[in-house]
Amino acid sequence: MRFLETSFKDDDQSKTETLPIGLVCAWRTWPAGILVCPSAIFPWRWRMAAEQPGNKALPIAGGMLATMLALLLGLVQPFEGYSAQPYRDVVGKLTVCYGHTAKVEQRTYTRAECERLLQSDLGVAWNTVQSCIKVPMTDYQAAALTSFAFNVGPGGAGVKDGLCTLRNGQQPRIRVYANQGRWDLACAQLSNWANAGGKSYKGLERRRTAERAMCEGRY
Repeated sequence: MRFLETSFKDDDQSKTETLPIGLVCAWRTWPAGILVCPSAIFPWRWRMAAEQPGNKALPIAGGMLATMLALLLGLVQPFEGYSAQPYRDVVGKLTVCYGHTAKVEQRTYTRAECERLLQSDLGVAWNTVQSCIKVPMTDYQAAALTSFAFNVGPGGAGVKDGLCTLRNGQQPRIRVYANQGRWDLACAQLSNWANAGGKSYKGLERRRTAERAMCEGRY
């Protein structure tokens, strides 16, 4: 996943985090004029399965259900963008496909390879959510937090801020509120992670707006 240094607010304190900035494509209109394409990158049969009425039991990436995966793709893929050729991101990290940065080879990647890499990365992000959010979630809440985790990672004491742990070793408010079942406050916390390097970026603001809207069920 592709990251850049970003600042956010947690419990009225300024923080610094690493997040990616991505692109936008068109498929469905979201709040604030955001256009997304949730099923543009995965085989059509996945989208068709996800759209079947009452289909809630099709496990796909990392144990995710098809319904949640379809929602998740609408958040992650448009903002990550796509490149079959490896390139250096803004912090110099070798990146390919949909913001993939692990073990990138200097060659052209096929669309199928990129789809598999994204599926794997989404599974990792979903596992992060499951590791620190221990209460039931709707598909919308799960998709929003998984997109967020894909973006910021789990975090770690003395390392970086993330969904599960802040650099100072404490839990971020988004995790605390979610585990308390206070989803109105948890979803609102997403808006506090929208600045990068002390600057405001429209792309990151749009992503956080979309994630919050998804979390709140306003899709």
